Amino acid sequence: MKEELKIFICTHKKYNILSTKYCTPLFLGESFKEEMGYYRDSTGNNISLKNKNYSELTGLYWIWKNTDYRYIGLFHYRRYLKLRKRNIKNIYYLNYNESLIKKLMKNIDIILPKLYSVDEINVEEQYKTAHLSEDWETMKEVIKELYPEDYVLSIELFKKKEFYPLNMMIVRKEIFDEIG
Repeated sequence: MKEELKIFICTHKKYNILSTKYCTPLFLGESFKEEMGYYRDSTGNNISLKNKNYSELTGLYWIWKNTDYRYIGLFHYRRYLKLRKRNIKNIYYLNYNESLIKKLMKNIDIILPKLYSVDEINVEEQYKTAHLSEDWETMKEVIKELYPEDYVLSIELFKKKEFYPLNMMIVRKEIFDEIG
């Protein structure tokens, strides 16, 4: 029987990581670093060499291609979702209780970070402030070429002043595979 739940915590260096039977570090960009005894995004089917450009997304790819847990999670470096037993507009906060996570995942598809709102700038401007503008423009061109039916909706979303940060989630495997 396969394991039910695994939450991978992305890292690029050794640190005192949360340790439970279902939370484990995933070292990213291993092809550039020494062995640390963690799961590594450079094993199996991987895109580890692209970590410089894709950051934790190389870990997400590795999880998608190399694991088979019923529920999977990705946390972003030293950041964790917080889950309590209470429900606030269908958003839960993590307390690392495996049975609670399994119970929640029977009724919902995905647990995400709290919605983040900004007053000053929209999602596109925020990205361009923190990253390369050329990358944003390339992404828009790719969406327009590969998914023309979604392009207008994407542009509308980019103008919003709220988003879910940090590429973190806990999700049922079949949903993860469907969006992968």
